[in-house]
Amino acid sequence: DRHQLHQRLRRLADLLPPERRHSAAVQDLLAGLADPTITLVHVIHRRKAYETQTKDYEFSRLSMTEHWQAGLADMAASFALLRRQPAPRPGEFRVLDYRADIAPP
Repeated sequence: DRHQLHQRLRRLADLLPPERRHSAAVQDLLAGLADPTITLVHVIHRRKAYETQTKDYEFSRLSMTEHWQAGLADMAASFALLRRQPAPRPGEFRVLDYRADIAPP
């Protein structure tokens, strides 16, 4: 995986003597190794207590409206959680799920 390769190459560069590590050639090679900061927001439709297995293929207007409203509420809660989080560190990968501590119905 590219992320792991980048980490290994940075660790390898850390083993170089300072005069080599700070050379233009090494810095040029390391410049392309910065991993982007990624925040993955987990939004999963969770079945309502009254829904059955038909939720996967039941597309009535009422069901779809309920799903869309639930999705809108989940996204609003997810964005609120995101705003409360500290700023991510460069290259950090984090997963947010505002319902992670809520037991499923």
